[in-house]
Amino acid sequence: MNKKIFAGKWIALDGIDAVGKTTQVQKLSEMFHEQGQATIILPEFSESPIGTTIRKILQEQRFYALHPDRKTPFADTLTLLADVCFQIEGRVKDALASGTTILSDRGLLSLLAYQWVRIEKYADSEPFKSYENFRKRVAHILEGFHKPDVHVHLTIDDQTLQRRVEGRGEQPLSDEESRFLLTVKGLIRETQAEFNGIEVEVSQTGLVETSSRIIDAIKTVLNQSPRKEC
Repeated sequence: MNKKIFAGKWIALDGIDAVGKTTQVQKLSEMFHEQGQATIILPEFSESPIGTTIRKILQEQRFYALHPDRKTPFADTLTLLADVCFQIEGRVKDALASGTTILSDRGLLSLLAYQWVRIEKYADSEPFKSYENFRKRVAHILEGFHKPDVHVHLTIDDQTLQRRVEGRGEQPLSDEESRFLLTVKGLIRETQAEFNGIEVEVSQTGLVETSSRIIDAIKTVLNQSPRKEC
């Protein structure tokens, strides 16, 4: 592994729930450290009061929902973005400047996709009517902030997803929940190119092979795309 290609890069592992993001972030961090590459993990939510509160809420809610039954999806999105900005200001800028590799457990792709599904439900009460307009608004909010150099969109088939959800001790997915996640996955796929994203299918691969696929995918993106400064 050529560690120099990862130095000073921010890599976000992304996708719907139960695709293995957290497991792979930990595994890749170990691999990078073994190769002598300074690496930090950016958790899904920060240790700030906002991040701590979000984690507490999500212990009771399913699938990245702060208030799934409340008509404030854009306010919820801003709450999530506030925590993203806290991590960027608190850790990302200095880490990248020092040549450290950052591995994120989730990225902007799924944050936007999950929240848009809820925003669209209440579109009549929102000042935008399309996913494109929503993304533009978020881009404006994040203008000037660092963003991940690569989003790796991990995907798995429906049977593997159901098995992993149940393996986490959760109830099997209902038909409605399955449709919801399918919609989210479709939105991620639709927009991944905008975020230097690349899709990696990992349904039938073991831990080490999955890590290898992810590394190959990251190299592909970094070798093709110059760093996007924000």
